[in-house]
Amino acid sequence: MANSRISGANKELAIVDTSPGSAGYFTFPVGVRGDAIPKLYFSIRENETSPSASSVAIVTLQFKGEDETDWTDYYNDGFNFSLGDRKFIDDSAGGIFWRAGVKEGNLTSGSVIFGFDW
Repeated sequence: MANSRISGANKELAIVDTSPGSAGYFTFPVGVRGDAIPKLYFSIRENETSPSASSVAIVTLQFKGEDETDWTDYYNDGFNFSLGDRKFIDDSAGGIFWRAGVKEGNLTSGSVIFGFDW
């Protein structure tokens, strides 16, 4: 299989089932106020189309301002996100964008789906 993205009216997701390269594999960015999104949620789970019950991946949540070139990792109280996590992103700032992804070396096994819905 191959890593892929799913974009829809109320979602921006990615599926990672192949170890990503040096750039990692991320969702397309989502802007909260810029896209008129009232409530943004981030989640990570086992990929339903290819359940292995043994997926091991570290998914990183990142943000940046519209005039910034570098993404900043979101500090989750020092913990990695786990399969089954769902987080409300409390952000209504204009010009802030979010993305989620798996960095190089952070997929050990299985297939995960993660990203945003609103």
